[in-house]
Amino acid sequence: RLDAGKLDYQPTAIGSWIVFQADQDENDVFELYSRRPGDSAPRQLNGQLVLGGDVMSFALSPDGTRVVYCADQDVDELFELYVAAIDGSGSPVKISGTMVVGGDVRTFPAFLVSPTSSRVVYLADSSTDEVYELFSAPLDGSAGPVRLNAPLVPGGNVASGGAPFWDPPPMAITSDGATVVYK
Repeated sequence: RLDAGKLDYQPTAIGSWIVFQADQDENDVFELYSRRPGDSAPRQLNGQLVLGGDVMSFALSPDGTRVVYCADQDVDELFELYVAAIDGSGSPVKISGTMVVGGDVRTFPAFLVSPTSSRVVYLADSSTDEVYELFSAPLDGSAGPVRLNAPLVPGGNVASGGAPFWDPPPMAITSDGATVVYK
């Protein structure tokens, strides 16, 4: 059932998959699933969650082949980015790199997949706790993330103020995927 504890769902751009968050296997433990219309059961996309872990948010690659999700999958309350194949094949790959103590990826909606489906751009305080910077990582996990913003002034942040929720995200990617604009 798609509605069992559903938080969010999104069809792929090509329309053959539906991706959704649900607490269908354990009450109040939200995980990520995909299914095609007509499938008898959904496929779980996230890896094994640590006790207390949840998938917080997700974004589909424009080509409809992968899902990027933010979860405290390995350590409770340490939010990191992972990528998984939309069909559930293979294991998810962590793409957000190493975090400083207290650092993590912003969860709502502070990450975007490039229009070319090759990279994800995200906000994290991975270098200095509570200093949010802009990073980019390849979706194939072939390399670690790179910082996109210039050095910040003392007390500065990308998307100043450090608010946890943005609508829309405080950045945009050009249609060719070559440039990121941010606050």
